[in-house]
Amino acid sequence: NFASDDSNALGRRNNRGFEGLAITPDGTYAYAMLQSAMLDEGGSDGVCNRIVKFDTVTGQAVGQYAYQMEGAKQGQGVSALVALNNTEFLVLERNNAGLGVGADNAAPFNKKVFQIDLSSAKDVTGVTFAKNVCPLGKVQKIARPLLDLALAGPAQLNGHVPEKWEGLAVG
Repeated sequence: NFASDDSNALGRRNNRGFEGLAITPDGTYAYAMLQSAMLDEGGSDGVCNRIVKFDTVTGQAVGQYAYQMEGAKQGQGVSALVALNNTEFLVLERNNAGLGVGADNAAPFNKKVFQIDLSSAKDVTGVTFAKNVCPLGKVQKIARPLLDLALAGPAQLNGHVPEKWEGLAVG
């Protein structure tokens, strides 16, 4: 049942599949990141997402890594993933609070860009995460965000913070 989470207990949440996609600069791997925790790993209360590593030649998944978000609720999730090199990435985390159709335009706003490093992360393929707990060997995340997009909204929006930031690029 992919139209609702009501009768599902396992796997990705409805409308919460791969949201971030990055290809390493050498073109060897593609990394896809789930928008939020899977149903059996906390669902809307979960704080641990999966990053799946794909071999670009075979298309096969060759690894999975645990990424811990700042929190859950308010539609907390990941919107973008950008490869800086073969092990370091930028991740855009956000919640659904802010200016938007049907959105809660009240704080707290969470729209932050974090730098992560997969070089010491353990492969968690086949491991089920406990609710609200990332397993040992999770992805290393710089605690202080590189950028906080919720500090002030764009002038065109009279300082309001947009509900969703959906993309991130480095050039």
